[in-house]
Amino acid sequence: MSPWWSLVGVVIGGFIATGTAFLLEEFRRHHQRRDKRDDIKREALRRALAWIDPMEKALTAAEVEIYALLHGRIDEQLFRQRYPNLISELAEFDLSLDQRLILDDDPYPLGNGIRQAVEDLKQLAIDKWEQTRYPEGSPMLSVIDASYECSNTVEGIRDRIDELRQQLAKEYRATLD
Repeated sequence: MSPWWSLVGVVIGGFIATGTAFLLEEFRRHHQRRDKRDDIKREALRRALAWIDPMEKALTAAEVEIYALLHGRIDEQLFRQRYPNLISELAEFDLSLDQRLILDDDPYPLGNGIRQAVEDLKQLAIDKWEQTRYPEGSPMLSVIDASYECSNTVEGIRDRIDELRQQLAKEYRATLD
């Protein structure tokens, strides 16, 4: 075999080795970037998932206060004082702008909708309580009916909390694949 063919074989082998090394390095860099992005995403999702407990606790506390109000165990002023303030509890779990941008689905609209629904529930309970207090002979709402309407609203909010939990958990699991 001529020395030229040996030289061509060495050059071709060098190109193959260089190309393979380049592709392996690009593959490694791609995985490192994806792993870093997934780590940031998981941290953002952990913080957003931390919203669930305060939401559930606030909803349960609200439900207790609503039934106390409707059944006459507390008055409106005490109800307003004892009704949970969800926004102050959620503030410590706030996501940074970077964390919000990296998530596929921004959890803020759903989370804020739940927070607002808990706040609207307070006004609904007061309205229903007032309707149960009309003078004798006036069209009034029974405490049972008022409790039922508030219970339906509470269940709707619980469904929204479950929807948020499932959305965040699904996105979290996707980062592990």
